[in-house]
Amino acid sequence: MKKVNIKLLIILLCGLFLLSGDFALAGKLEVNYPTSQSGISLIDTNTPIPIFLKYIFDMGMFLGLAAAVYSLGYAGYLYLRSGMQAEYRSQAKDRVVGAITGILILMMTYLIITTLNPQLKFFDMPTLKEMPPIAQEKANGIYFFKEDVSNGCTGEAQSYTSNINDFGELNNKINSVLIVNNAGDSYVSTMYSSPGLFGKCQDIDPNNYNCQAVDKFASSASIHIYDFKPQNNPYNDGVYFYRKPFYNPEGGFIKIDNNQIINTDGFFSAELKDLTFQNVPIEDKVCNKWDEKGVCIEKKDPTLAGKEISSIKIMGNYIIYFVYFDPEDKPKGPWSYCQEFPTPDDTNREGPKQFKWEKTPNQRNLANWVYIYPVKQK
Repeated sequence: MKKVNIKLLIILLCGLFLLSGDFALAGKLEVNYPTSQSGISLIDTNTPIPIFLKYIFDMGMFLGLAAAVYSLGYAGYLYLRSGMQAEYRSQAKDRVVGAITGILILMMTYLIITTLNPQLKFFDMPTLKEMPPIAQEKANGIYFFKEDVSNGCTGEAQSYTSNINDFGELNNKINSVLIVNNAGDSYVSTMYSSPGLFGKCQDIDPNNYNCQAVDKFASSASIHIYDFKPQNNPYNDGVYFYRKPFYNPEGGFIKIDNNQIINTDGFFSAELKDLTFQNVPIEDKVCNKWDEKGVCIEKKDPTLAGKEISSIKIMGNYIIYFVYFDPEDKPKGPWSYCQEFPTPDDTNREGPKQFKWEKTPNQRNLANWVYIYPVKQK
């Protein structure tokens, strides 16, 4: 019995030694190991740990049973010779008891393993797979992608939170856009066909946080954080449009105040022909009615349409868009022409003192709409 137990202990110690430090996987096979009773063969050093454990278990059970059978056989041999020497009978009995005890231990080991979990007898441990990278929360801002929207905006792109005056290598290559507002800020953005925030334009839907498809034309983009409570900013007074340059009110002006901006749809929009200058000198008014001799008998204040605007003063955190909306343009864009104010070169962010030098008054098709948005920083 002692010999059987010592043999079993040696087998277990050898198994533990082979398992330590992935020795079974790292060591080079220099001999051909026998095939186990379940058909497992150790061929190379890439044997998975579950299969190796199954091999050790099978071989351990086989060697243990073989040792017990050998002990029983040898006990029978001693018993046959017990007629010649009486002590052989005693040795034979001890070996029979030891062999039966070893067999019982092996049976109990198998029963314990299969009782705890029937699957343990198969050592069916799943192969570890490489874990995918942990999804990191995207930084706030707007992402511009060259890939089509079918890609789901998963390509390489950086986060932008302020104006992009020139996309550089991305010019005319942007196919999709993604807005990320993890911190609660709501971004508004417009893309332009020319560097410097003017030209053909298209708004990015600020309420769509999925991957958005856009026309491939953009060379610059404005990005601002929308202000839902512009009334809380004491510096928000409104936007002034003047008929004379350098914010001169003597030729007439019109003010779009803060209340007009926030009491509509969260932004102000109007056709320029529907906005009329106030306090215009009589000599600068336009004729509204003529008599039969062609003499003007009634005058009215001019509208902002045409080339009447000479300067614009932005008193607060607002962004102004002048838009030429062609009847053939799509309602949601792209639109034929836009220009944003303040412009990138407006260091004081006050608006143009001489509007006639801007792009908008010099277009073949003059702007016919104006939009004003409240933002947290212009």
